[in-house]
Parts: sequence; structure tokens; C-alpha cells
Amino acid sequence: MSAADTLLARQHASVLRPEDFDPNLKSDFVASILGVSEKTLRKWRHTGEVALPYEKLGKLVFYRASAVQAFRSAHTVIPSAMEVK
Repeated sequence: MSAADTLLARQHASVLRPEDFDPNLKSDFVASILGVSEKTLRKWRHTGEVALPYEKLGKLVFYRASAVQAFRSAHTVIPSAMEVK
């Protein structure tokens, strides 16, 4: 591999791919996705009643899209009539 190819490979490796991107979502958007109020999210954060990971920067609160998706998946109910036996 030439020096130019090596440099190009290093530059390409540092570029984010769509699957590497896990956006931060604001509380109002997460509340709308989950069908709860921002007040409920705030309660969950303060009491630890519901395990939904979040990040805090000063007064700003963010949720990772992957954490919200995992939370929704963990709380998905499949009626017994639909279960595969």
C-alpha cells in the first residue's frame, strides 16, 4: 500500500458512518415519542422510577436515540394470541 493509500484509508476511517451516529434527542421530542409529558420524564429522572438513560449538560437534558429505542422495545407487549408457539 502506498503512502497516499495509507493516508486516504486513515482519513476515510475517521469519517462517521450513518450506523455510527447516535443523535441526542431533547426531552420534548422524547416525551412525544413515548406519549408522556416532559413533567413525567423529569419525575422519572429524579426518582429513578423508570430506567431511561439520559445525559445532562448544565441544565440541558438529552436522551440518546438508541436508549429511547431500547426503552420502547423493552416495553413492547405482544398479546399472547400473537405469540409464535
